[in-house]
Amino acid sequence: MPDAPAVLDPDLDLALRLDLDVVQSGDVAAAVRAQECALPDPMVADPYAHLFVDETVQRRTRALDLIGMTRGAVAIRGRLGDEVMAGAVARGVRQVVVLGAGCDTRAWRCGLPADLVLFEVDGDPRRQRAKVRMLAAAGARAHRHHRLVTADLSRPWCGHLLEAGFDPGAPTLWLAEGLTYFFGDTALERLASDVSALSVPGSVLVADVTGPGYYTAGYGDRFVAYMRTLGAFNGPVDPYRWLSPHGWHVDTYDSGMLASGLCPWLPGPVPDRLLRSQYGFLYVHARLDS
Repeated sequence: MPDAPAVLDPDLDLALRLDLDVVQSGDVAAAVRAQECALPDPMVADPYAHLFVDETVQRRTRALDLIGMTRGAVAIRGRLGDEVMAGAVARGVRQVVVLGAGCDTRAWRCGLPADLVLFEVDGDPRRQRAKVRMLAAAGARAHRHHRLVTADLSRPWCGHLLEAGFDPGAPTLWLAEGLTYFFGDTALERLASDVSALSVPGSVLVADVTGPGYYTAGYGDRFVAYMRTLGAFNGPVDPYRWLSPHGWHVDTYDSGMLASGLCPWLPGPVPDRLLRSQYGFLYVHARLDS
């Protein structure tokens, strides 16, 4: 008798059929942040993340978990960005740009100085406007100088940011979370060139990338294979080769350093529950010196 056809778990079957894109990956990241916030001692505090999560997003998140989604990276990079932003604000930085903003809620949840300007760059204006309306309906108030910038980062975008009032002569904090995975080598180089052209000494860039260890660890092979069908996760990124030629002083933090509490931007050792699902990721803090 022929073997019976394999029966897939319905969530795994969904993962294999998902038409995921950058927008939907932002929803999944919000779901992970919402689940993290429900814990007694969360790594990242995002009280509005749950607003982006409906039944479809929950099902998609479960499906991606089954094939090895790196959920730990979502919480770690979120806390890293929060802490670096707090430090930059304390040093007097008054300009923040969130690249590929998606479901980012820092303009609503972080206590920012009145004179700080926070730009959100995203390619989907309808979704960004819907986010603003949804948060307002939930009683959240955006920072007074919160500005939406509609621009596709895979195409020329700097002009749109300048038109929105960006000051290229002011030190800037650039946040690029969960973004680099969708960029190939050429696009990454163009992004570094664009950000550098708009930056002055005192500017900081925070990003997360996949290092070579992620692609040899084995635990996320199905997730990597799936994401590659979407044009993402095409290989490791060397943060030094990416940013140093543009004048940035680059520090990176890997899993071992996070486990040992050696990242000065995070409050002590990262819990093992988060490290288990993101081995091989690198967290980048780059500073543009004079």
